[in-house]
Amino acid sequence: MKAGIIVFPGINRERDMAIALERSAGKKPRMVWHRETDLSDLDLVVIPGGFSYGDYLRCGAMAAQSPIMAAIRGHAARGGHVLGVCNGFQILTEAGLLPGALLRNQGLRFLAMDCHLRVERADTVEWVSAVNPDLLAVLMVAPERMSLVGLVNYTEHLSDNRQKTERYEIAIWKKLVYPLASLVMVALALPFGYSHNRVGGVSLKIFAGVMLGILFYALNGLFSNLGVINAWPPFASATAPSALFLLAAVGMLWWVECR
Repeated sequence: MKAGIIVFPGINRERDMAIALERSAGKKPRMVWHRETDLSDLDLVVIPGGFSYGDYLRCGAMAAQSPIMAAIRGHAARGGHVLGVCNGFQILTEAGLLPGALLRNQGLRFLAMDCHLRVERADTVEWVSAVNPDLLAVLMVAPERMSLVGLVNYTEHLSDNRQKTERYEIAIWKKLVYPLASLVMVALALPFGYSHNRVGGVSLKIFAGVMLGILFYALNGLFSNLGVINAWPPFASATAPSALFLLAAVGMLWWVECR
């Protein structure tokens, strides 16, 4: 397999990519300047990471207008392989070679965290490495960090590609029932208010309320994971904690009234 690495102004990982490709394929990749337009001799085109054009507009937006991008579209249309890493992935998205769009972090802060990886689907991948694909996986974005619109679009994308969607469907339902969950927490607080002059001290009630909130948060995560593992209906997995705590609130109110 003959590979080529696209070089844009500001890209700074082309040397690392060249070393990796040479060690894995046994051939030196061709370095392709972004103003070139001929990729006919390549099997694999790689856009490495870095900061193309300094990311002065949107990440990859200016690079997506370079002359080489038309050749990359043609290469992909012919069935050629294309790999975008980091800023290269952003360039492919801006160029329309990948669906969707990338959004800024809500807090406009760089996020450095561990990301758990998982194989979603490998049956259509031409795997040319001695490494077992079961040891590797596709980077998975935490559903809880995605917007509702993003979740719906991403779930449709996964479904169209026959990939698992349960985790993201549960996250959609959790966002939809969030107002109900808030009302349930209010209902849980009512028994403590009615029993203020009857049972226990204020500090004990505050402690019990905090522990109930922590338990509710933990159960939400637990039921989400159990739903994925046991293939429960996403709606049931998302609403079960709220339903259980609503029953608990009704029971506590009944107990207070009986006293």
